[in-house]
Amino acid sequence: MRNTDLNSNTWARNNSAFTNFTPPEHYNQFGFNVGGPFFIPGKFNTNKNKIFWYYGEEWLRRHYTDYATLEVPTALMRNGNFSELLDPNNFFYKGGKTIKDPKTGLAYTNNVIPTATLSPNGLGLLRAYPVANLASPVNGNQNWYATGLHTKHQRKDTLSADFNLTDNQRISFHRSNFAYLEYQPLDGGSDRTPKIFNRPNQTNSINYVWTIRNNLVMEALGTVTLDDVYIPVDTAHFYDRTQAGINYPYIYPVGKTIATRIPTVNIASFGTLNGGPYPSHSSGPIYNASDSLTWIKGVHTFKFGLLFERSGENDGDEINVSACSTCTNNQNGQFNFTDTRSGNPSSGVAAANVALGLFDSYSEIGQRAYTPFRGTMWEFFAQDSWKVTSKLHIDYGVRDSIIVPYHALWGNMIVFDPSLYDPSKAVTISRTTGLITGTTGDPYNGMVIPGSGFPDSAKGRFPTVDSAGRDISYLFRGGITTNHYSDIHFTNIQPRAGIAYNITPKTVIRAGGGRFITRLGVSDSVFLGGNPPFQPTANVTFGNVDNPGGTSANAIPLTVTTQSRAFNNPEAWNWNATIERELPWKSLLSVGYVGRRGLHLQRGGRHQPTDG
Repeated sequence: MRNTDLNSNTWARNNSAFTNFTPPEHYNQFGFNVGGPFFIPGKFNTNKNKIFWYYGEEWLRRHYTDYATLEVPTALMRNGNFSELLDPNNFFYKGGKTIKDPKTGLAYTNNVIPTATLSPNGLGLLRAYPVANLASPVNGNQNWYATGLHTKHQRKDTLSADFNLTDNQRISFHRSNFAYLEYQPLDGGSDRTPKIFNRPNQTNSINYVWTIRNNLVMEALGTVTLDDVYIPVDTAHFYDRTQAGINYPYIYPVGKTIATRIPTVNIASFGTLNGGPYPSHSSGPIYNASDSLTWIKGVHTFKFGLLFERSGENDGDEINVSACSTCTNNQNGQFNFTDTRSGNPSSGVAAANVALGLFDSYSEIGQRAYTPFRGTMWEFFAQDSWKVTSKLHIDYGVRDSIIVPYHALWGNMIVFDPSLYDPSKAVTISRTTGLITGTTGDPYNGMVIPGSGFPDSAKGRFPTVDSAGRDISYLFRGGITTNHYSDIHFTNIQPRAGIAYNITPKTVIRAGGGRFITRLGVSDSVFLGGNPPFQPTANVTFGNVDNPGGTSANAIPLTVTTQSRAFNNPEAWNWNATIERELPWKSLLSVGYVGRRGLHLQRGGRHQPTDG
């Protein structure tokens, strides 16, 4: 249990006039558990040794206060008046700033932009920020402050049953439910996009153990795990972009989850107005079946086994929540504004460029994709624990992991394959506008949908024509790749060994090492199902806020994430050595070394189109 009255304030909070008090917090954790033999007196399991059960409940309730500060446009700036920046002591720039007409290079009178040249949507972006509420900024330059009640509710249910079928055989069932509900009132750093986390997860298992004889035991295990992630938003308190007068046309108007959500806005020397990537939903089923055999023979304990796993993700969240400077996690768009606009026409002040509607870059996501991914894995292992002498013990073994990469059950994933790229069909990208120039070239040059065609289960699930009306079936390229695209690696052999040796009764050395392979889950940064044409993404540079996509004739280049055909699974070689010595006064000295080398670690790179 935690409570406001029992807590103390932190040093950092005590140094701010707005937080020099103990923040309200209530934390309570409680539950119960019951269990024992299941029996009916005189009728069933009278010896109380056949069936046992257990049931437990656990709750957690935590309520505490979030706070956020942000550097926001002032009331004057929200109307195109930047006269405050002429003050050399202004806290935005720590020095006077004069804004100029981007067309003529002449200074605006008193730093006020004439009404006739203001951008309605540019002003809307400034007005979408929270209203400044601090006369004196905190943390140097933050003139807005807010608090909100942050809540976390958790519940865990556990049910188990054990059955002793015979003296040599036992079967067990286990089920665990875990519910997690969280409310984040200031998600993204402001009060514009409050968010909810809802994660109802469960794990189910059945375990069978058979003691075949006193030195031979077989154990089988089957598990089913369902990991659901729902991230809705608090629509009752979600800021509507039309409240600020924002109505610019979307590049992709169809399929917006919340059409009135605010865009994300990055303004140099100001805070970020974060529209965020939510709502979203995904679920991850994992099915495991394993069997192992343990055999004790003399000074050896042998163990052999295998594992089969089928898992995946029903992915409705194929947006990188960590947006970059030239990409977005916001389906409704992301604007970036700088002071200089890389030499393009500029007022010299990023916030004034907003009011004029002059952005550096704009990114937008079209209709969100939903892709059910599935993959499989086989593992086999053999090991021996060998007591060589009373002083020497050796453990050694080997494991092989056969990993089949994930594929889309509906065929709705697409990759870029460099071997399929034809330079003669390349499109030309303008460095100035970021748009495709000319009418020649293939926008899907080098891209391929893995497999040979859409299965029947895909019918009606997603559009099979792109935004230009082209049938996308040709992107299977005649079925030149498998449906999982990346290679299956059959020889992920992983040797492992360890040794322990008593040099003297009071001194022992230990050493070991081995190779370890990791199976990656469905990536949260590479979205093969979130690529165009299944989920189009646009990036535009140096345009106008009132019409970010420009004219209807503009052709916008595609943004694509992909993975390599080889795509080796991450691996590591680990090794260690330790010496321990018993010392007087019941003390122990231990000196050790641990080493690790990682190979084929997942990493990303960025390739930007250029002129020509």
